[in-house]
Amino acid sequence: MPDITCAFPYNQKYPYILFFVQNSLTTAKDVQRVSSIIKIASKAGYTGMVLSARLDQMDLISTAQKNNLVKINRLCQNYNIDLIPCIFSAGYGASILAHNPNLAAGIPVKNVKFKVKNNIALPIPVSSLVNNNGGFEQYNSNIAENFLFHDKPGKISFIDKTIFHKGAASLRLENFSLHKNGNARVCQEISVKPFSTYNLSCWIKSESLQPFSKFKIQIYTMDGKYLTCISPLKKADSNWKKISLAFNSMQYSSLRFYIGIWEGFSGKFWLDDIEVREQPGLFNILRRPGTPILVISSKNGRVYKEGRDFEPVIDKKLNYKLDHPGPVIKFKPSAKIKNKEQIQVSYYQGVSMNHDQTAICMSEPEVYQIWNEQIRLLDTLLNPGFYFLSMDEIRQGGACQACKKQNLSMAEILGNCITRQYHIIKNINPRANIFIWSDMLDPNHNARNNYDMVTGDFSGSWRYIPKDIIIVCWYYQKREQSLRHFTENGFKILAAAYYDKNSLETTRQWLKTIKNHDNSVGIMYTTWKSQYNLLTDFGHLANE
Repeated sequence: MPDITCAFPYNQKYPYILFFVQNSLTTAKDVQRVSSIIKIASKAGYTGMVLSARLDQMDLISTAQKNNLVKINRLCQNYNIDLIPCIFSAGYGASILAHNPNLAAGIPVKNVKFKVKNNIALPIPVSSLVNNNGGFEQYNSNIAENFLFHDKPGKISFIDKTIFHKGAASLRLENFSLHKNGNARVCQEISVKPFSTYNLSCWIKSESLQPFSKFKIQIYTMDGKYLTCISPLKKADSNWKKISLAFNSMQYSSLRFYIGIWEGFSGKFWLDDIEVREQPGLFNILRRPGTPILVISSKNGRVYKEGRDFEPVIDKKLNYKLDHPGPVIKFKPSAKIKNKEQIQVSYYQGVSMNHDQTAICMSEPEVYQIWNEQIRLLDTLLNPGFYFLSMDEIRQGGACQACKKQNLSMAEILGNCITRQYHIIKNINPRANIFIWSDMLDPNHNARNNYDMVTGDFSGSWRYIPKDIIIVCWYYQKREQSLRHFTENGFKILAAAYYDKNSLETTRQWLKTIKNHDNSVGIMYTTWKSQYNLLTDFGHLANE
Protein backbone atom coordinates (compact mmCIF):
# COMPACT_ATOMS: atom_id res chain seq x y z
CA MET A 1 0.00 0.00 0.00
CA PRO A 2 1.35 3.49 -0.79
CA ASP A 3 2.72 5.52 2.11
CA ILE A 4 -0.02 8.14 1.98
CA THR A 5 1.21 9.94 5.09
CA CYS A 6 4.13 11.24 2.99
CA ALA A 7 2.01 12.40 0.09
CA PHE A 8 2.10 16.08 1.10
CA PRO A 9 4.86 18.28 2.52
CA TYR A 10 2.75 19.38 5.50
CA ASN A 11 2.67 18.54 9.17
CA GLN A 12 -1.11 18.29 9.47
CA LYS A 13 -3.38 16.16 11.58
CA TYR A 14 -4.63 14.53 8.36
CA PRO A 15 -2.65 14.18 5.12
CA TYR A 16 -5.67 14.92 2.91
CA ILE A 17 -7.62 18.16 3.38
CA LEU A 18 -9.51 18.39 0.10
CA PHE A 19 -12.07 20.64 -1.54
CA PHE A 20 -14.50 19.79 -4.34
CA VAL A 21 -14.93 21.93 -7.46
CA GLN A 22 -17.31 21.34 -10.34
CA ASN A 23 -16.55 23.51 -13.36
CA SER A 24 -16.22 22.84 -17.08
CA LEU A 25 -13.29 25.29 -17.46
CA THR A 26 -14.74 26.41 -20.77
CA THR A 27 -14.03 30.14 -20.50
CA ALA A 28 -11.41 32.49 -19.12
CA LYS A 29 -13.96 33.47 -16.48
CA ASP A 30 -14.13 29.82 -15.35
CA VAL A 31 -10.35 29.74 -14.99
CA GLN A 32 -10.37 32.99 -13.02
CA ARG A 33 -13.06 31.72 -10.66
CA VAL A 34 -11.38 28.37 -9.98
CA SER A 35 -8.03 30.13 -9.57
CA SER A 36 -9.44 32.34 -6.83
CA ILE A 37 -10.78 29.27 -5.01
CA ILE A 38 -7.37 27.56 -5.22
CA LYS A 39 -5.61 30.60 -3.74
CA ILE A 40 -8.05 30.79 -0.83
CA ALA A 41 -7.76 27.05 -0.22
CA SER A 42 -3.97 27.17 -0.17
CA LYS A 43 -3.97 29.79 2.57
CA ALA A 44 -6.47 27.73 4.59
CA GLY A 45 -4.30 24.61 4.62
CA TYR A 46 -5.91 22.48 1.93
CA THR A 47 -3.80 19.91 0.13
CA GLY A 48 -5.86 18.85 -2.87
CA MET A 49 -8.68 19.86 -5.21
CA VAL A 50 -11.10 17.23 -6.50
CA LEU A 51 -12.04 18.61 -9.91
CA SER A 52 -15.16 17.50 -11.76
CA ALA A 53 -14.76 18.99 -15.24
CA ARG A 54 -15.67 16.36 -17.84
CA LEU A 55 -12.23 14.84 -17.35
CA ASP A 56 -13.37 11.46 -18.63
CA GLN A 57 -14.18 13.12 -21.97
CA MET A 58 -10.62 14.19 -22.73
CA ASP A 59 -10.92 13.09 -26.35
CA LEU A 60 -14.06 15.20 -26.80
CA ILE A 61 -13.35 18.47 -25.01
CA SER A 62 -12.00 21.46 -26.91
CA THR A 63 -8.40 22.55 -27.19
CA ALA A 64 -9.33 25.69 -25.24
CA GLN A 65 -10.63 23.57 -22.36
CA LYS A 66 -7.44 21.50 -22.36
CA ASN A 67 -5.35 24.66 -22.29
CA ASN A 68 -7.43 25.98 -19.39
CA LEU A 69 -6.97 22.67 -17.58
CA VAL A 70 -3.19 22.96 -17.98
CA LYS A 71 -3.34 26.50 -16.55
CA ILE A 72 -5.27 25.29 -13.52
CA ASN A 73 -2.88 22.38 -13.02
CA ARG A 74 0.11 24.72 -13.13
CA LEU A 75 -1.55 27.03 -10.62
CA CYS A 76 -2.23 24.10 -8.31
CA GLN A 77 1.42 23.13 -8.45
CA ASN A 78 2.48 26.68 -7.63
CA TYR A 79 0.23 26.68 -4.55
CA ASN A 80 1.08 23.12 -3.41
CA ILE A 81 -2.42 21.88 -4.21
CA ASP A 82 -2.74 18.50 -5.88
CA LEU A 83 -5.25 18.43 -8.73
CA ILE A 84 -7.35 15.26 -8.35
CA PRO A 85 -9.41 14.43 -11.46
CA CYS A 86 -12.94 13.20 -10.68
CA ILE A 87 -13.63 10.53 -13.30
CA PHE A 88 -15.35 7.27 -14.29
CA SER A 89 -19.00 7.66 -13.35
CA ALA A 90 -21.28 4.69 -14.06
CA GLY A 91 -24.38 6.06 -12.31
CA TYR A 92 -24.27 9.42 -14.08
CA GLY A 93 -23.25 8.14 -17.48
CA ALA A 94 -23.08 11.34 -19.54
CA SER A 95 -19.37 11.07 -20.34
CA ILE A 96 -19.52 7.52 -21.66
CA LEU A 97 -22.84 8.18 -23.41
CA ALA A 98 -21.29 11.18 -25.17
CA HIS A 99 -19.04 8.63 -26.89
CA ASN A 100 -21.78 6.08 -27.58
CA PRO A 101 -25.36 6.62 -26.36
CA ASN A 102 -26.09 2.91 -26.79
CA LEU A 103 -23.85 2.08 -23.81
CA ALA A 104 -26.65 2.98 -21.39
CA ALA A 105 -27.88 0.33 -18.97
CA GLY A 106 -30.56 -1.66 -20.78
CA ILE A 107 -34.07 -2.19 -19.38
CA PRO A 108 -36.08 -4.94 -21.14
CA VAL A 109 -39.25 -4.16 -23.09
CA LYS A 110 -41.09 -7.34 -24.00
CA ASN A 111 -43.65 -8.39 -26.61
CA VAL A 112 -44.64 -5.03 -28.08
CA LYS A 113 -47.27 -5.65 -30.77
CA PHE A 114 -46.93 -4.41 -34.35
CA LYS A 115 -48.86 -4.91 -37.59
CA VAL A 116 -47.07 -5.01 -40.92
CA LYS A 117 -48.18 -2.81 -43.81
CA ASN A 118 -46.17 -2.63 -47.04
CA ASN A 119 -43.16 -4.21 -45.29
CA ILE A 120 -43.23 -1.59 -42.50
CA ALA A 121 -44.08 -2.69 -38.94
CA LEU A 122 -46.47 -0.19 -37.37
CA PRO A 123 -47.09 -0.23 -33.61
CA ILE A 124 -50.62 -1.22 -32.65
CA PRO A 125 -52.11 1.71 -30.67
CA VAL A 126 -53.14 1.19 -27.05
CA SER A 127 -55.90 3.66 -26.21
CA SER A 128 -57.08 2.63 -22.75
CA LEU A 129 -55.96 4.40 -19.58
CA VAL A 130 -54.47 2.41 -16.73
CA ASN A 131 -55.49 4.95 -14.05
CA ASN A 132 -58.91 5.96 -12.76
CA ASN A 133 -60.62 9.29 -12.10
CA GLY A 134 -57.64 11.34 -13.22
CA GLY A 135 -59.96 14.30 -13.79
CA PHE A 136 -61.30 14.20 -10.21
CA GLU A 137 -64.86 14.08 -11.52
CA GLN A 138 -65.92 11.35 -9.09
CA TYR A 139 -65.76 12.47 -5.47
CA ASN A 140 -67.53 12.51 -2.13
CA SER A 141 -67.22 15.90 -0.47
CA ASN A 142 -63.45 16.56 -0.72
CA ILE A 143 -62.46 12.92 -1.20
CA ALA A 144 -61.62 11.89 -4.76
CA GLU A 145 -62.57 8.30 -5.57
CA ASN A 146 -60.11 5.58 -6.70
CA PHE A 147 -57.05 7.11 -5.06
CA LEU A 148 -55.10 5.33 -2.35
CA PHE A 149 -54.93 8.71 -0.66
CA HIS A 150 -54.55 12.42 -1.08
CA ASP A 151 -53.23 14.32 1.90
CA LYS A 152 -55.78 15.54 4.50
CA PRO A 153 -58.96 16.00 2.43
CA GLY A 154 -60.75 19.21 3.43
CA LYS A 155 -57.61 20.58 5.12
CA ILE A 156 -54.81 20.27 2.55
CA SER A 157 -56.57 18.83 -0.52
CA PHE A 158 -59.89 20.10 -1.86
CA ILE A 159 -62.15 19.29 -4.78
CA ASP A 160 -62.30 22.57 -6.70
CA LYS A 161 -65.38 23.05 -8.89
CA THR A 162 -64.43 26.58 -9.93
CA ILE A 163 -60.88 26.21 -11.27
CA PHE A 164 -60.11 23.21 -13.49
CA HIS A 165 -58.40 22.31 -16.76
CA LYS A 166 -61.39 20.55 -18.30
CA GLY A 167 -64.46 18.71 -17.12
CA ALA A 168 -66.05 20.14 -13.99
CA ALA A 169 -63.49 19.71 -11.21
CA SER A 170 -59.84 19.60 -10.24
CA LEU A 171 -57.94 18.92 -7.01
CA ARG A 172 -56.48 21.94 -5.20
CA LEU A 173 -53.70 21.45 -2.64
CA GLU A 174 -52.59 24.09 -0.13
CA ASN A 175 -51.96 24.64 3.62
CA PHE A 176 -48.82 22.48 3.46
CA SER A 177 -47.86 23.24 7.06
CA LEU A 178 -50.77 21.10 8.26
CA HIS A 179 -48.73 18.05 7.27
CA LYS A 180 -45.80 17.36 9.61
CA ASN A 181 -43.43 17.12 6.63
CA GLY A 182 -45.02 19.82 4.48
CA ASN A 183 -46.36 17.22 2.04
CA ALA A 184 -49.36 17.63 -0.27
CA ARG A 185 -49.73 14.68 -2.66
CA VAL A 186 -52.04 12.30 -4.44
CA CYS A 187 -51.32 8.57 -4.74
CA GLN A 188 -52.94 5.88 -6.86
CA GLU A 189 -52.26 2.22 -7.62
CA ILE A 190 -52.14 1.27 -11.29
CA SER A 191 -52.16 -2.11 -13.02
CA VAL A 192 -49.45 -2.41 -15.68
CA LYS A 193 -47.96 -4.99 -18.00
CA PRO A 194 -44.47 -6.08 -16.93
CA PHE A 195 -41.55 -4.82 -19.01
CA SER A 196 -43.60 -2.23 -20.87
CA THR A 197 -43.22 1.48 -21.57
CA TYR A 198 -45.69 3.91 -19.99
CA ASN A 199 -46.20 7.64 -19.91
CA LEU A 200 -47.81 9.49 -17.00
CA SER A 201 -49.05 12.96 -17.82
CA CYS A 202 -51.06 15.51 -15.86
CA TRP A 203 -51.97 19.17 -15.92
CA ILE A 204 -50.87 21.52 -13.16
CA LYS A 205 -51.60 25.13 -12.29
CA SER A 206 -49.58 26.79 -9.51
CA GLU A 207 -49.77 29.98 -7.48
CA SER A 208 -46.83 31.27 -5.41
CA LEU A 209 -45.73 27.66 -4.90
CA GLN A 210 -42.64 27.32 -2.71
CA PRO A 211 -40.35 25.56 -3.01
CA PHE A 212 -41.53 24.76 -6.54
CA SER A 213 -38.45 22.55 -7.02
CA LYS A 214 -39.97 20.11 -4.52
CA PHE A 215 -42.97 19.38 -6.75
CA LYS A 216 -42.50 15.88 -8.16
CA ILE A 217 -44.01 12.98 -10.01
CA GLN A 218 -42.72 9.71 -8.56
CA ILE A 219 -43.16 6.02 -9.39
CA TYR A 220 -42.85 3.31 -6.74
CA THR A 221 -43.51 -0.40 -6.54
CA MET A 222 -46.23 -1.59 -4.22
CA ASP A 223 -43.64 -2.67 -1.65
CA GLY A 224 -42.00 0.76 -1.65
CA LYS A 225 -39.13 0.34 -4.10
CA TYR A 226 -38.34 3.59 -5.86
CA LEU A 227 -38.23 3.52 -9.66
CA THR A 228 -38.07 7.06 -10.99
CA CYS A 229 -39.12 10.68 -10.54
CA ILE A 230 -39.12 14.10 -12.13
CA SER A 231 -39.28 17.65 -10.72
CA PRO A 232 -40.70 19.51 -13.73
CA LEU A 233 -41.54 23.01 -12.44
CA LYS A 234 -39.29 25.95 -13.30
CA LYS A 235 -41.16 28.71 -11.48
CA ALA A 236 -43.62 29.31 -8.64
CA ASP A 237 -46.52 30.59 -10.75
CA SER A 238 -47.89 29.03 -13.91
CA ASN A 239 -51.13 28.71 -15.76
CA TRP A 240 -52.32 25.24 -16.72
CA LYS A 241 -49.32 23.28 -17.96
CA LYS A 242 -48.97 19.67 -19.08
CA ILE A 243 -46.13 17.70 -17.54
CA SER A 244 -45.19 14.08 -18.08
CA LEU A 245 -42.92 11.26 -16.96
CA ALA A 246 -42.01 8.18 -19.02
CA PHE A 247 -41.17 4.97 -17.20
CA ASN A 248 -40.58 1.26 -17.66
CA SER A 249 -42.76 -1.05 -15.55
CA MET A 250 -39.90 -3.57 -15.25
CA GLN A 251 -41.08 -6.90 -13.77
CA TYR A 252 -44.06 -5.42 -11.94
CA SER A 253 -47.79 -5.77 -12.61
CA SER A 254 -48.82 -3.11 -10.07
CA LEU A 255 -47.19 0.24 -9.30
CA ARG A 256 -48.00 3.43 -7.43
CA PHE A 257 -47.66 6.98 -8.67
CA TYR A 258 -47.30 10.01 -6.41
CA ILE A 259 -47.85 13.56 -7.62
CA GLY A 260 -47.42 16.61 -5.41
CA ILE A 261 -45.06 18.57 -3.24
CA TRP A 262 -42.73 17.37 -0.51
CA GLU A 263 -41.50 19.80 2.19
CA GLY A 264 -43.73 22.57 0.86
CA PHE A 265 -44.25 25.73 2.89
CA SER A 266 -46.37 28.20 0.92
CA GLY A 267 -48.64 28.71 -2.08
CA LYS A 268 -51.03 26.30 -3.73
CA PHE A 269 -51.45 24.19 -6.85
CA TRP A 270 -54.15 22.40 -8.79
CA LEU A 271 -54.00 18.98 -10.48
CA ASP A 272 -56.24 17.75 -13.26
CA ASP A 273 -56.49 15.20 -16.08
CA ILE A 274 -53.94 12.67 -14.86
CA GLU A 275 -53.43 10.01 -17.53
CA VAL A 276 -51.26 6.89 -17.55
CA ARG A 277 -51.03 5.10 -20.90
CA GLU A 278 -48.93 2.35 -22.38
CA GLN A 279 -46.66 3.63 -25.15
CA PRO A 280 -46.37 1.15 -28.06
CA GLY A 281 -43.34 1.30 -30.33
CA LEU A 282 -39.56 1.26 -30.07
CA PHE A 283 -38.71 3.95 -27.55
CA ASN A 284 -35.05 4.71 -26.83
CA ILE A 285 -33.99 1.34 -28.19
CA LEU A 286 -30.36 0.45 -27.38
CA ARG A 287 -28.18 -1.24 -29.97
CA ARG A 288 -25.03 -2.83 -28.63
CA PRO A 289 -23.91 -6.47 -28.29
CA GLY A 290 -25.66 -6.90 -24.95
CA THR A 291 -29.01 -5.50 -26.10
CA PRO A 292 -30.32 -7.58 -29.04
CA ILE A 293 -33.71 -7.13 -30.66
CA LEU A 294 -36.10 -10.09 -31.03
CA VAL A 295 -38.81 -10.01 -33.72
CA ILE A 296 -41.23 -12.95 -33.94
CA SER A 297 -44.48 -13.71 -35.72
CA SER A 298 -47.51 -13.64 -33.43
CA LYS A 299 -49.12 -16.32 -35.59
CA ASN A 300 -46.51 -19.06 -35.92
CA GLY A 301 -43.52 -17.94 -33.81
CA ARG A 302 -41.20 -17.45 -36.77
CA VAL A 303 -38.12 -15.46 -35.78
CA TYR A 304 -37.15 -12.65 -38.15
CA LYS A 305 -33.44 -11.80 -38.20
CA GLU A 306 -32.05 -8.28 -38.29
CA GLY A 307 -29.95 -7.75 -41.39
CA ARG A 308 -31.37 -10.83 -43.13
CA ASP A 309 -35.13 -10.16 -42.87
CA PHE A 310 -35.29 -6.50 -41.86
CA GLU A 311 -33.04 -3.47 -41.99
CA PRO A 312 -30.87 -2.55 -38.98
CA VAL A 313 -32.88 -0.71 -36.32
CA ILE A 314 -31.21 2.39 -34.84
CA ASP A 315 -32.63 5.31 -32.86
CA LYS A 316 -30.69 8.25 -34.28
CA LYS A 317 -32.26 10.59 -31.71
CA LEU A 318 -31.57 8.36 -28.71
CA ASN A 319 -31.82 10.51 -25.58
CA TYR A 320 -33.66 8.25 -23.06
CA LYS A 321 -36.86 10.34 -23.19
CA LEU A 322 -40.28 9.86 -24.80
CA ASP A 323 -39.99 13.06 -26.79
CA HIS A 324 -39.49 11.65 -30.28
CA PRO A 325 -40.88 8.81 -32.41
CA GLY A 326 -38.98 5.55 -32.27
CA PRO A 327 -37.36 3.99 -35.35
CA VAL A 328 -39.35 1.72 -37.66
CA ILE A 329 -38.82 -1.91 -38.54
CA LYS A 330 -38.53 -2.16 -42.31
CA PHE A 331 -38.72 -5.68 -43.73
CA LYS A 332 -36.81 -6.70 -46.83
CA PRO A 333 -38.79 -8.16 -49.75
CA SER A 334 -36.89 -11.41 -49.24
CA ALA A 335 -38.54 -11.83 -45.81
CA LYS A 336 -41.85 -12.45 -47.64
CA ILE A 337 -43.83 -11.13 -44.71
CA LYS A 338 -47.53 -10.67 -45.40
CA ASN A 339 -49.57 -7.52 -45.12
CA LYS A 340 -51.50 -7.32 -41.82
CA GLU A 341 -49.26 -9.94 -40.22
CA GLN A 342 -48.81 -9.21 -36.54
CA ILE A 343 -45.42 -9.46 -34.88
CA GLN A 344 -44.11 -9.13 -31.34
CA VAL A 345 -40.91 -7.24 -30.64
CA SER A 346 -38.72 -7.44 -27.55
CA TYR A 347 -35.80 -5.06 -27.07
CA TYR A 348 -33.85 -3.07 -24.47
CA GLN A 349 -34.32 0.62 -23.83
CA GLY A 350 -32.28 3.30 -22.12
CA VAL A 351 -34.16 5.19 -19.42
CA SER A 352 -33.54 8.61 -17.92
CA MET A 353 -34.45 9.20 -14.31
CA ASN A 354 -33.98 11.94 -11.74
CA HIS A 355 -33.30 14.90 -14.02
CA ASP A 356 -31.52 13.19 -16.89
CA GLN A 357 -29.59 10.62 -14.86
CA THR A 358 -28.84 7.57 -17.00
CA ALA A 359 -26.54 4.78 -15.87
CA ILE A 360 -24.18 2.93 -18.18
CA CYS A 361 -23.72 -0.81 -18.60
CA MET A 362 -20.69 -1.90 -16.58
CA SER A 363 -20.48 -5.18 -18.54
CA GLU A 364 -19.88 -3.89 -22.08
CA PRO A 365 -16.16 -4.06 -23.11
CA GLU A 366 -16.38 -0.81 -25.10
CA VAL A 367 -16.83 1.13 -21.85
CA TYR A 368 -13.37 0.13 -20.65
CA GLN A 369 -11.76 0.94 -23.99
CA ILE A 370 -13.13 4.47 -23.70
CA TRP A 371 -12.01 4.83 -20.09
CA ASN A 372 -8.51 3.59 -20.88
CA GLU A 373 -8.11 6.26 -23.54
CA GLN A 374 -9.21 9.00 -21.13
CA ILE A 375 -6.59 8.02 -18.54
CA ARG A 376 -3.91 7.91 -21.21
CA LEU A 377 -4.82 11.44 -22.30
CA LEU A 378 -5.16 12.73 -18.73
CA ASP A 379 -1.80 11.31 -17.72
CA THR A 380 -0.15 12.85 -20.77
CA LEU A 381 -1.66 16.26 -20.07
CA LEU A 382 -1.54 16.43 -16.26
CA ASN A 383 0.33 13.42 -14.89
CA PRO A 384 -1.77 13.55 -11.69
CA GLY A 385 -0.75 11.68 -8.57
CA PHE A 386 -4.36 11.07 -7.53
CA TYR A 387 -7.67 10.07 -9.09
CA PHE A 388 -11.19 10.17 -7.69
CA LEU A 389 -13.64 7.50 -8.93
CA SER A 390 -17.10 9.02 -9.22
CA MET A 391 -18.85 5.66 -8.77
CA ASP A 392 -21.94 6.75 -6.85
CA GLU A 393 -25.72 6.23 -7.17
CA ILE A 394 -25.73 3.52 -9.84
CA ARG A 395 -29.51 3.21 -10.10
CA GLN A 396 -29.79 0.94 -13.16
CA GLY A 397 -28.11 -2.20 -14.42
CA GLY A 398 -28.01 -5.96 -14.38
CA ALA A 399 -30.87 -6.61 -16.81
CA CYS A 400 -29.22 -6.75 -20.24
CA GLN A 401 -27.59 -9.78 -21.82
CA ALA A 402 -24.09 -8.38 -21.31
CA CYS A 403 -24.72 -8.45 -17.55
CA LYS A 404 -26.61 -11.75 -17.56
CA LYS A 405 -23.87 -13.56 -19.49
CA GLN A 406 -21.33 -12.77 -16.80
CA ASN A 407 -23.30 -14.96 -14.38
CA LEU A 408 -22.24 -12.66 -11.53
CA SER A 409 -24.09 -10.80 -8.81
CA MET A 410 -24.42 -7.05 -9.20
CA ALA A 411 -21.98 -6.74 -6.29
CA GLU A 412 -19.41 -8.67 -8.30
CA ILE A 413 -20.15 -6.73 -11.50
CA LEU A 414 -19.63 -3.46 -9.63
CA GLY A 415 -16.53 -4.76 -7.86
CA ASN A 416 -15.06 -5.98 -11.15
CA CYS A 417 -15.81 -2.61 -12.75
CA ILE A 418 -14.04 -0.68 -9.98
CA THR A 419 -11.11 -3.10 -10.04
CA ARG A 420 -10.75 -2.67 -13.81
CA GLN A 421 -10.85 1.12 -13.37
CA TYR A 422 -8.15 0.77 -10.72
CA HIS A 423 -5.90 -1.26 -13.02
CA ILE A 424 -6.49 1.08 -15.98
CA ILE A 425 -5.11 3.89 -13.82
CA LYS A 426 -2.28 1.85 -12.24
CA ASN A 427 -1.12 0.43 -15.56
CA ILE A 428 -0.55 3.97 -16.82
CA ASN A 429 0.42 5.62 -13.53
CA PRO A 430 1.55 3.06 -10.91
CA ARG A 431 2.19 5.72 -8.27
CA ALA A 432 -1.36 7.13 -8.32
CA ASN A 433 -3.48 7.02 -5.18
CA ILE A 434 -7.20 6.46 -5.76
CA PHE A 435 -10.29 7.73 -3.93
CA ILE A 436 -13.90 6.60 -4.43
CA TRP A 437 -17.36 7.64 -3.18
CA SER A 438 -18.61 5.33 -0.46
CA ASP A 439 -22.31 4.73 -1.12
CA MET A 440 -22.14 1.79 -3.55
CA LEU A 441 -19.75 -0.01 -1.19
CA ASP A 442 -21.62 0.71 2.03
CA PRO A 443 -24.35 -1.68 3.31
CA ASN A 444 -25.71 1.25 5.34
CA HIS A 445 -26.27 3.16 2.11
CA ASN A 446 -26.65 1.81 -1.47
CA ALA A 447 -24.71 -1.48 -1.33
CA ARG A 448 -27.94 -3.45 -0.95
CA ASN A 449 -30.65 -5.37 -2.74
CA ASN A 450 -33.60 -3.77 -4.57
CA TYR A 451 -31.84 -0.49 -5.26
CA ASP A 452 -34.06 1.58 -7.55
CA MET A 453 -34.14 0.13 -11.11
CA VAL A 454 -31.25 -2.28 -10.60
CA THR A 455 -31.82 -5.95 -11.37
CA GLY A 456 -29.79 -7.73 -8.72
CA ASP A 457 -28.09 -7.18 -5.39
CA PHE A 458 -25.15 -4.88 -4.58
CA SER A 459 -24.66 -6.40 -1.12
CA GLY A 460 -21.04 -7.33 -0.49
CA SER A 461 -19.60 -5.13 -3.26
CA TRP A 462 -16.79 -3.94 -0.98
CA ARG A 463 -15.34 -7.46 -0.97
CA TYR A 464 -14.36 -7.22 -4.64
CA ILE A 465 -12.22 -4.07 -4.78
CA PRO A 466 -8.54 -3.36 -3.98
CA LYS A 467 -7.94 -2.53 -0.32
CA ASP A 468 -5.75 0.49 -1.00
CA ILE A 469 -8.60 2.50 -2.54
CA ILE A 470 -9.49 5.30 -0.11
CA ILE A 471 -13.22 5.40 0.67
CA VAL A 472 -14.84 8.85 0.76
CA CYS A 473 -17.84 8.57 3.11
CA TRP A 474 -20.68 11.02 2.57
CA TYR A 475 -23.77 9.71 4.39
CA TYR A 476 -23.83 12.07 7.36
CA GLN A 477 -26.75 10.44 9.19
CA LYS A 478 -25.07 7.01 9.07
CA ARG A 479 -21.48 8.16 9.50
CA GLU A 480 -20.82 6.08 12.62
CA GLN A 481 -22.03 2.86 10.98
CA SER A 482 -20.32 3.64 7.67
CA LEU A 483 -16.92 4.40 9.17
CA ARG A 484 -17.12 1.31 11.35
CA HIS A 485 -17.97 -0.82 8.32
CA PHE A 486 -14.98 0.37 6.28
CA THR A 487 -12.66 0.27 9.29
CA GLU A 488 -13.57 -3.35 9.98
CA ASN A 489 -12.96 -4.21 6.33
CA GLY A 490 -9.47 -2.69 6.25
CA PHE A 491 -10.01 0.47 4.18
CA LYS A 492 -8.62 3.95 4.66
CA ILE A 493 -11.45 6.47 5.00
CA LEU A 494 -12.00 10.17 4.28
CA ALA A 495 -15.05 12.20 5.28
CA ALA A 496 -16.98 14.28 2.73
CA ALA A 497 -18.49 17.11 4.76
CA TYR A 498 -20.30 20.47 4.52
CA TYR A 499 -22.97 20.00 1.69
CA ASP A 500 -23.95 23.68 1.41
CA LYS A 501 -25.22 24.26 4.93
CA ASN A 502 -25.22 27.65 6.63
CA SER A 503 -22.83 26.44 9.30
CA LEU A 504 -20.04 23.97 9.89
CA GLU A 505 -21.78 22.06 12.66
CA THR A 506 -22.05 18.87 10.59
CA THR A 507 -18.36 19.24 9.75
CA ARG A 508 -17.54 19.36 13.47
CA GLN A 509 -19.54 16.16 13.94
CA TRP A 510 -17.68 14.50 11.07
CA LEU A 511 -14.33 15.48 12.60
CA LYS A 512 -15.46 14.18 15.97
CA THR A 513 -16.41 10.86 14.38
CA ILE A 514 -13.29 10.30 12.25
CA LYS A 515 -11.14 11.15 15.28
CA ASN A 516 -12.09 7.74 16.67
CA HIS A 517 -10.77 5.86 13.63
CA ASP A 518 -7.03 5.41 13.15
CA ASN A 519 -7.60 4.70 9.46
CA SER A 520 -9.04 8.18 8.86
CA VAL A 521 -6.83 10.13 6.45
CA GLY A 522 -8.72 13.38 6.02
CA ILE A 523 -11.81 15.36 5.15
CA MET A 524 -13.21 17.17 2.10
CA TYR A 525 -15.12 20.42 1.72
CA THR A 526 -17.97 19.13 -0.43
CA THR A 527 -20.25 21.61 -2.18
CA TRP A 528 -22.82 20.75 -4.84
CA LYS A 529 -23.86 24.39 -5.30
CA SER A 530 -20.39 25.92 -5.73
CA GLN A 531 -20.64 27.77 -2.42
CA TYR A 532 -17.23 28.57 -0.98
CA ASN A 533 -18.03 31.19 1.65
CA LEU A 534 -17.06 28.75 4.44
CA LEU A 535 -13.99 27.34 2.67
CA THR A 536 -11.48 29.17 4.88
CA ASP A 537 -13.23 28.36 8.16
CA PHE A 538 -13.58 24.72 7.12
CA GLY A 539 -9.87 24.49 6.35
CA HIS A 540 -8.87 26.01 9.68
CA LEU A 541 -11.26 23.69 11.52
CA ALA A 542 -9.86 20.62 9.75
CA ASN A 543 -6.30 21.62 10.62
CA GLU A 544 -6.89 22.39 14.32
